[in-house]
Amino acid sequence: MRVNGQAKLVCKTRIEELVEEGETLSVEPMGNQPVIKDLIVDISSFFAKMTQVSPFLQPDSLPEQGEFIASNDSMEKLLTEMNVLCVVYVSQIVQFLRLTTRL
Repeated sequence: MRVNGQAKLVCKTRIEELVEEGETLSVEPMGNQPVIKDLIVDISSFFAKMTQVSPFLQPDSLPEQGEFIASNDSMEKLLTEMNVLCVVYVSQIVQFLRLTTRL
């Protein structure tokens, strides 16, 4: 969602860190997805695009027994890429591009 004009993970954002007592808080839907109702947006197109870039680990070969255990380096790379692909950050980037291309 957008809180006071900024993309935020509202599940992890503390209101008291954003506004002083008595100030108004603005909460809006993300800016890059169609609004279904109120603050609910349709993110199906985001997930459709995400599957095209394969944001998951693909081992060269599977172990003969047990499960595939990813290396720390692989997990760090994956988590970095997932942060870049996060819907919230994509929303912020799209909003920034809209503002800068109008100038």
